[in-house]
Amino acid sequence: MALGGLLLALMCACGGAPAKRTAELAQLVKLLPGEYDNRNQQRTPETADLPQLRVAIVPIYAPLVGKNIFYLQEMAADDARRVTAQRVLSLEVTPKGRILEGIYGLNEPSRWRDGHEHVEVFKSLLPQDLRLASGCELIWQASGPRFEASNDPARCRITRRPSGDTVNQESHIQLDDDGIAFSDTIVDAAGTRTPPTPVWYRFRRQAH
Repeated sequence: MALGGLLLALMCACGGAPAKRTAELAQLVKLLPGEYDNRNQQRTPETADLPQLRVAIVPIYAPLVGKNIFYLQEMAADDARRVTAQRVLSLEVTPKGRILEGIYGLNEPSRWRDGHEHVEVFKSLLPQDLRLASGCELIWQASGPRFEASNDPARCRITRRPSGDTVNQESHIQLDDDGIAFSDTIVDAAGTRTPPTPVWYRFRRQAH
C-alpha cells in the first residue's frame, strides 16, 4: 500500500506541471491581445533614438494553423500606414509542460496588412502562407503578476540586414496588464553583442 501511495503521488506530481501550464496559458491568451504604444517611454541616453511605435495584437481564427493563434502588426505611432512588422504567433503547451510561442513571417504581407482591423481575413490562412522562425521560439513563464518570455539565442539564427551576415538573436518579453516590453540583442560570430546592454521597447497598453 505504501508503494501504491508513492506511485500515485508521483503520477499526480507529473500531471501537475502540464495542468498548471495549461491554466497559465489560458491567462496568457487573455492578457496578450491589445493595442500598445511606446509614446510615453522614458527617454534615456540609451533609448533617446528609439522610434515611436504602435503595436496591435489580436486573436485570429485559423484552425488549420492552430488553436491559440494571434496576428501582430507594428506601425509608426503617428502613421498607421507605415507598417514596420507583421507576424503570426502561436501559443501552446508542449508535452514537456512548457508554454511555447512560435513566431511566423507571412509570405505575402500585403495580403494580411491591417488584419487586426479585419480579422475575418485570417479564416483563409493556411500553413503554407507562413514561414516559421525555426529555433527562435520563445518559452513563456508566469512571474508573479506578469509573464516573461525568452528564447535560446544559441538556436536562433537570423540574417542581419543589410550586411547579410548570419547572427544569433537573444529575445526577451515582459507582459502584464499595464503593457508589454521587448528586447532583442544581436550576437555575432565574434561574440560581440549589439547593443552591448539590452535596450527595452516599453509599450503601454491603450486598449484590450
